[in-house]
Amino acid sequence: MPLVESIAFDWHGETLVAHADRSLEWPARRTLFVADLHLGKGTSYRMMGVPVPSGTTEGTLNQLSKVVDRKEAEHLVILGDLWHARTSRSEPCLQEFRAWRSRHQRMQVTLVIGNHDRRAGAFPGESINEVSEGFEMAPFECRHHPPEDDGAPSLAGHLHPSFSAAGHRM
Repeated sequence: MPLVESIAFDWHGETLVAHADRSLEWPARRTLFVADLHLGKGTSYRMMGVPVPSGTTEGTLNQLSKVVDRKEAEHLVILGDLWHARTSRSEPCLQEFRAWRSRHQRMQVTLVIGNHDRRAGAFPGESINEVSEGFEMAPFECRHHPPEDDGAPSLAGHLHPSFSAAGHRM
């Protein structure tokens, strides 16, 4: 049986495409959604004395570049937790992110601030648009934490990996 790389579905009058690379594409808006990148997580753990491999931030950003390039995204929405912790934003990690951002400078990047991002503090720079929970991209509401009610259709991160629609989590 062949591996399914993506699945398109209609939701609230819009066609979305869920990809095996854990991205969600909104082709009509040339928008790509990802969540919970946790950049600098390895750096944070190494600073605490935990022996974890280096290169995870670079690897994550390289993978993200492949996804963005393949989908030809004009807008990337990160549904929270771009950074892992305040210690994640070491100068080498910041340099890697700035280099990644310069390679994709024409693409708009929006970060819905997640719980780890709040602990990490405001991002130093103007290369991304930081927004709060409930950022509206009609008909959807972009969040980090899934809502507790079944109000507006929401795209959220935080519970990873997970997909739920109409109250059914998969």
